[in-house]
Amino acid sequence: MKKGSSLLVLVILALTGFGSGWIFRQASSASKVPSMAGAAATKSHRARESARSAATTQSPQARGGAPTLPPIQSPDTAEDIHALPASQLYDRMALFLLDLPAEEFPAFYSRYLEREDRNNDLNDLLFMAWTRVDPAAAILATKDTNDSRYAWWAWAGHDPEAALQATLAGEAGPDPWPTFWGIGEFHPQWALENWDRFPEENRRSILNGLSKWPDSQTPEASYLLTKKGNRTAHSQTLLALAREDPSKAYDLIKEHGLSAFNHSDQSELDRLIEIARRFEPEILSDLSQLVKGPSDKNRLAKAHFESLLAEEPEAARQVLEETPEGWLKQDMVVAYGEKLLREDPQAGIDFAVKALANSDLDPDRTTWFHYNNGTSGKGGGNNPIPSFLDSLLSKDPAQLMSGLASQSKFEPNRHQSNSFTHAAQKWANHNLNEFAEWTTQQKESNPQAYEASAGILINQLNHQNEFAAAMAWSETLATEPEHQQRSIYHRWLRSDPEAAMAWRQSPDFKGNPDHFPLPEATEEP
Repeated sequence: MKKGSSLLVLVILALTGFGSGWIFRQASSASKVPSMAGAAATKSHRARESARSAATTQSPQARGGAPTLPPIQSPDTAEDIHALPASQLYDRMALFLLDLPAEEFPAFYSRYLEREDRNNDLNDLLFMAWTRVDPAAAILATKDTNDSRYAWWAWAGHDPEAALQATLAGEAGPDPWPTFWGIGEFHPQWALENWDRFPEENRRSILNGLSKWPDSQTPEASYLLTKKGNRTAHSQTLLALAREDPSKAYDLIKEHGLSAFNHSDQSELDRLIEIARRFEPEILSDLSQLVKGPSDKNRLAKAHFESLLAEEPEAARQVLEETPEGWLKQDMVVAYGEKLLREDPQAGIDFAVKALANSDLDPDRTTWFHYNNGTSGKGGGNNPIPSFLDSLLSKDPAQLMSGLASQSKFEPNRHQSNSFTHAAQKWANHNLNEFAEWTTQQKESNPQAYEASAGILINQLNHQNEFAAAMAWSETLATEPEHQQRSIYHRWLRSDPEAAMAWRQSPDFKGNPDHFPLPEATEEP
């Protein structure tokens, strides 16, 4: 559907009260396309907001008295409408149905049934129009047919109380899910208030209807309704809730937390922070005044930094420099560095070298998710620096490694888990020959970097069963070569005893014989 014509239809529907409540709930969605609510499915967010504003922001007096129909009428006849292909039908049928008398709907529907190109959107449109003026006729005409679902769904969209009473009386048949779907989709506030009236077996349909659209009109009701089914709320519903009352939004989210039946790696607070960062960063400032835990504060500070980085990079750099060392600063460094790397790889590498040379990768940095109702949780490492280093290595590994080598502090006889060792290990895994060539170049210029890199290279060769090469590299070490050689030798003995013993018995062997026993010495008596 073209944007201009779709806006025309939406304005007409809004001004005439067509589908009053439901069209505004649909108007809050900018991303999801429904299967049973096509009247606004393809409209742009701006067009929908314009239509809503035109229909709701002026009082009858401001509009010049009681509301009246717009001076727009369909020039089409029923024959014109039936002759159109489905691809051209929606807009013109919407306009035609606006003032179609109730008594003419049955004949129009009978002719409509002859079409082979009917679809959900057209069915939705027809039954929303028909049940607005004569729901009983629409229900009767579709009884015991597949189209009865559209009639009950649309009637619930207009009059949930009447539709529910008829459904509870058994008039909707043995599987009345469309009524409950329509109630959940179009009337979340009413559904929440009447929750106890709904049969247990039909409540899932209410929640399914609710989940089709985000709710910007009654976000608190929609949020609480999702919790009736222990589900998570739509991100845009969370945003609307925070926009309406940040304090209440935060309290509700912290109270309900993650759903036990919808295990997500992202909490609702995380999703709220993310969508606020993208669309309404000012909400982050409101939330930052409410949060108490250090983890929540860090998440908000990170989101605020990322928003600032997108708009004012220099201001973000100042915030980064003023932030004390810790997880938050690591996150900021990566966000800032990735932006630089995309825009200017050389600047990104220079920044990374200075910022990360002695950064501790902190293998214990982990995020844990604990689910409700006593179910088990899960967790995983959350340090962003390793993946950032991978991006840097893809640009110029030699330059990155040389920079890190010149800035890093190497501690002899101590295993280190820093940016240098991680980058070296990743480069060795990716291209061992290039890494070996670079390592050789460090022998004279940076002996400490050479020792650290050679150790990584030796381990790599050892685990690839390249024992002779690993031994040759170990003999170049200035610090504790025998420590590496013992590991190589014992693996070598298991893989190729003859070659291992030949090395052990060669005149050039300088190790402690007790540390390198021959196979006979290790046999059981």
